[in-house]
Amino acid sequence: MSDTIQAQVTSAIQGTLAEWLARGLAKDAAEINRGEARGGCCDDFANVALQGIDGLEGVQVVDVAMFMRPDPDELFEGNPFDRKLLKAHWPRVQPPEDLDWKDMNRLSRDAGFNTGTHVWITDGARHYDAECPEGTENFFALPFFQRVIASWVEERDMGAGPRP
Repeated sequence: MSDTIQAQVTSAIQGTLAEWLARGLAKDAAEINRGEARGGCCDDFANVALQGIDGLEGVQVVDVAMFMRPDPDELFEGNPFDRKLLKAHWPRVQPPEDLDWKDMNRLSRDAGFNTGTHVWITDGARHYDAECPEGTENFFALPFFQRVIASWVEERDMGAGPRP
C-alpha cells in the first residue's frame, strides 16, 4: 500500500478518535478497544472511521475470526489461526517473540477468540485501530492483542510453576 493510503487511513482514525473523545463517547482509545465506550466499541469505531476513507481500494474492516480456521467438527470459540491464509496474504503476521503458532492457537482457545473479539481496519498491508492509528504490519502488535497476550502468558506461567 502507498504512503498516501496509509496517511488517509491514519487521518480518518485520528479524526474519528478525536470526535469520539470530544463527544464523550470514550475517555481514551483503549476504552474503545475494550468495548467499554458508551458510544460503541472497536467494531462501531472501525466502521465509523471507514466511512471517512472514501474510495480506497482494499481498505476494509476485519475481525480476528477472519484470520482463523473454523473446525467443522468443533464449533467453539477459539479456533486455530489459518496459517496458510496469513502466509499468503499477511506474511508479516507472526507470533510475538517467545511464542509460536501452537501457543497462539492455545491463546485463541483459552481467550475464546471469536467474531467480535477485536475488529480493526486493514489496507491489505497494515492493521489499524483506535490505539494504533499509524498501523502495524503485524496485527498481534496492536495494543489490544499485546494486552491479551501479556495477560495470557502471565496466567499460563503462573499456573505452570517455575520455569527453568
